[in-house]
Amino acid sequence: MTESEACKMALLVQAEFDGELDATQAIEVERHRAQCARCQQSYAEMAMVRDKLRTASVQYAAPAALRDAVKRRTAPSDVRVDYWAWVRWPALNFGLGAALAATVMFFVVSPRDDGLVAQVLASHVRALQPGHLEDVVSTDQHTVKPWFDGRID
Repeated sequence: MTESEACKMALLVQAEFDGELDATQAIEVERHRAQCARCQQSYAEMAMVRDKLRTASVQYAAPAALRDAVKRRTAPSDVRVDYWAWVRWPALNFGLGAALAATVMFFVVSPRDDGLVAQVLASHVRALQPGHLEDVVSTDQHTVKPWFDGRID
């Protein structure tokens, strides 16, 4: 077996061990592994490592200095730092100033249209004048109807 074939088969043995091959490839690699001592040894080493990792309890105790340093850094701090304090008050002042300026500009620059108010008031006074409550003083239909037709569009 050449070096490139051995490498290819070693990768296939690893893929078979991980369960990544389909049924036909797995059967081919199993047949090869049954005949190749190098692939059998590789498969056995992977199985041994897997079994050791499953059974061994891998726990390490941190040194006291490291434990204390982590506790100091993760402990809640009594001092509360407000990073936005330098932005908050100037922004609030600017916003209030802009709102005040907009309000003043609205009342100063907007044109006063007293004509509309005067027209509404004049129409109201005219409607309440005595003798003006009835524009057509007649019960004759031939007099009222032509007047009424010209008023409503």
